[in-house]
Amino acid sequence: MAAMEAGEGVEGRRVLAEGREAVLHEWDDGFVLRLMRDADAGPALAHSSAASEAARGAGVPTPRVVEVIEIGGRPAQVLERIDGPDLFAYLAANPLRLPGVAGTLADVHVQLHRVVAPAELVSTHERLASRIRGSDLVPQSVTRRALDVLAELPTGDIICHGDYHPGNVLLDDRGPMLIDWTGATRGDPTADFARTRLMLQVGELPPGAPAVIRALAAVGRRTLWRFYDRRYRRARHVDPQLAERWTLVVAANRLSEGIAGERAALLRTLDELAC
Repeated sequence: MAAMEAGEGVEGRRVLAEGREAVLHEWDDGFVLRLMRDADAGPALAHSSAASEAARGAGVPTPRVVEVIEIGGRPAQVLERIDGPDLFAYLAANPLRLPGVAGTLADVHVQLHRVVAPAELVSTHERLASRIRGSDLVPQSVTRRALDVLAELPTGDIICHGDYHPGNVLLDDRGPMLIDWTGATRGDPTADFARTRLMLQVGELPPGAPAVIRALAAVGRRTLWRFYDRRYRRARHVDPQLAERWTLVVAANRLSEGIAGERAALLRTLDELAC
């Protein structure tokens, strides 16, 4: 679990989990509070609530958003509580579950990529272009190349989760539940597929990932990706060339997020895709 800085907790409320963007607290019976670290995350949280509720209305398994509030100057969501491990923890308990975990990951993603996004969601193109263009962490040559490629890619009108990986799929008695919609956009589902591909292949594990998962990451991530990819493509066609072009753009965007442990791998990926 990531270290929490002073003032980030809610007095009298137990911290259940932490991520890079938010801290999850115990709330009233049957609910949790997701408190954002950034005081300016209000618009993003409103977008995430709209995306998750649209997905839930279309049958995608995701916790119900009860309300959006503000605590100590920071925005927060009150959410339906999901009592169960994420797919990382579930896999850590028994690595032989890997094929089933990959299948679940692919099935929920395919289900999401059948849902038309609400009109108020920001477009994938707009979100990626803004982040790539506005970051000093992305080399200028990468910025130019990524924006040129992005301008030629299809827009689309499907909900894209924006951060789809095993840590954001929980398991409870009802089955898988998709969480953390802060990065959701309206766009081409191949962009979302490419982001997940990148996360599974080179992504830094989230704070609190089990030690066994960290130990197996070097070998297991490649196998997990292979099983996920095969299952996803059985249900939804993916144009390989389109996926490669989207991967270049989402890799440039990932650089802008400033995760030090990923930078070398991302730059290698970008070099390979530029050839």
